[in-house]
Amino acid sequence: MFCGEKYVNIDPEYIASLGHYPVMYREIMQHLDESKAAGTVMIDCTMGSGGHSGLILSHFPDHRLISFERDHEIAALARKRLAGFSER
Repeated sequence: MFCGEKYVNIDPEYIASLGHYPVMYREIMQHLDESKAAGTVMIDCTMGSGGHSGLILSHFPDHRLISFERDHEIAALARKRLAGFSER
């Protein structure tokens, strides 16, 4: 199957708001789409500015996400960007 055709139309304004283009987001989202169990906990070990984390949280409303980032300045940017998902 091609890399998740349903992810081709992810909101381009959201992608633009990230300030960079999340690499391989279609492939990643398709792979994660296979874990649809409600309440799944995912881990993002390279949060960066929150691009993939935001996509994951947007598309999997019943999942929780734990993200890690060593750079404190980038982590602060990601926390601000992902504030709407703070309960997850």
